[in-house]
Amino acid sequence: MQDLTETLKKSLNLANACLFNPGLVNLSDRQGTFIMSIRAYWSKFRNKPCIRSKDAGGPWSEEWWSGTNGYVLAVLRRPLSGGSIVVLSHKVIRKTNMEDVRLFRDDRGKIRMMFNRGFGDHETGHTKVQVAELRISGPSFELSIGPEQSLIFLGQQRLEKNWVPWEGTSLMTYTNYPFFAPHTVMDWVDYDKPRVQLKPVANSPAPFFEKVFRDRGGWIRFSGGTPAVRLDKERFVAVGHAVGDLSCFHKKIPEQPIKRKLNQHLSKELGMKTVLRRGRSAIEYNKHSDGLAENINMVEHSCNSSTPAPGNGREWWDHLKYSHDIPQHHQFWEYFFFLYAWSVEPPYQITHISHAFIPFDAEDHSGVVFPTGLQLLRHNKPEEYGPSLGISYGKSDHSVMMMTLSAATVKEYLQPTHGANNNPLHYKFCALDSTVPIMSHSEGAFQSSGLSGSSLVT
Repeated sequence: MQDLTETLKKSLNLANACLFNPGLVNLSDRQGTFIMSIRAYWSKFRNKPCIRSKDAGGPWSEEWWSGTNGYVLAVLRRPLSGGSIVVLSHKVIRKTNMEDVRLFRDDRGKIRMMFNRGFGDHETGHTKVQVAELRISGPSFELSIGPEQSLIFLGQQRLEKNWVPWEGTSLMTYTNYPFFAPHTVMDWVDYDKPRVQLKPVANSPAPFFEKVFRDRGGWIRFSGGTPAVRLDKERFVAVGHAVGDLSCFHKKIPEQPIKRKLNQHLSKELGMKTVLRRGRSAIEYNKHSDGLAENINMVEHSCNSSTPAPGNGREWWDHLKYSHDIPQHHQFWEYFFFLYAWSVEPPYQITHISHAFIPFDAEDHSGVVFPTGLQLLRHNKPEEYGPSLGISYGKSDHSVMMMTLSAATVKEYLQPTHGANNNPLHYKFCALDSTVPIMSHSEGAFQSSGLSGSSLVT
């Protein structure tokens, strides 16, 4: 795991901005160059630096979110011999309603930006999913953005985001939030003039996700994250994000200091810690040791079909906003990654999924890890190792992070969905252990920086 935030702030002269949710595309493995799209946010007090998320003026405080949303595009070089990342060129957009840009190459090799634009507030407004070409020219890597095009699907909802473009194609997954089922595929044909989608080109069942949503009472939800890349001859792979209601993962212990504790339902040799299993609350903590249980607001409930989650209207929003509050933690959700893969042939059936996981950062975890970029990594021995995955993600709406999953780890994490389908209550939400390395330093272009973890098994 590597935190690029301070390096980027210094190089881009953005000391007071919160930087997060980075998109990612490799430009040249040989030269070690790549491009990132990074969301930026400034407090309404421009001289106020980005601080811890829930502190006064932090990115989750009312004071902060009345500030300004922006965006950064940066061409970067990582020296092949190691050392700090160097910014070769950049473009800063200081005021925009453009959010969470994903970068990918289409079927013509053009680099595309997919993003959403929000209009109005959450309760009455709407979002649009847009796409534009990102152009890089000349030895100085000059950046420019082509005309925006709207992506229109007849079945889309009022609030849409987190669709999943497929690298090297004109295909894209519509994520059917909050069910993540069926696996709906759209074909835009030409991103310069995308075809309006009156109906999808494929709609394959995704019974595993349907069962998890139903058996967990709607408290656990899956959605898109990164673009998809071609894992092998038979499959695409992407990193999605899952969210769960805080009461599924935390509980209040009265009249004593609260420290983080992850229940361990699996043997230590598996090298992981289960955060949720069989609907039990499994994290007991206050983020800071000086906090007491009385500082936590938590309406506890079971996380299965015996206590269904509210609908998606006002009742659900009120629950998210008023039913729980943990110091220095996101107010609504616990976020996780998950890997999933599907067939390259129609009807593009989802064939494999990993258990959900968070990078191991127990002392600094605030609830949000959000995957937005994915690339295959080159290897010294590709025929032996297969592809590793370089993942870029945002942490707590104030950090730009990167991690690498080795080929062996990817292979072990991805399990056939027909196995998981037998009993979705066995699906696990895990914190990666810090004792087992998941990437050797010689294996890929994006070097591991102390990231560790282990296999997840069904």
